[in-house]
Amino acid sequence: MKKQLCERYIAVMNDSRAKEEALEEALQAINPDNYFMGLVPDYFTELFNDMFIMLVGEPTYDWVTWWLYETDQASGIILVNEVRMEITSFEELWDAVLKDE
Repeated sequence: MKKQLCERYIAVMNDSRAKEEALEEALQAINPDNYFMGLVPDYFTELFNDMFIMLVGEPTYDWVTWWLYETDQASGIILVNEVRMEITSFEELWDAVLKDE
């Protein structure tokens, strides 16, 4: 169940980011000085993250949010037990560090 929660969290966060980026692009097409600050108030995001942490634990949350950031930045190099690994999929992240948490 923990793996499915992580996969769902990643999907929701990626979907939200894509929608926010599309809206910002549309607003900037109208006027380049338009900047979009987000669809969801910060307190809802904090609550969502807090609930996710309660369900999967803080170490897993840290890895998943790292994964979201790194995949957005097109990199994913980590050290696992002093072995350098390039993580290119959630499955690899799960197998490398999350399945035993």
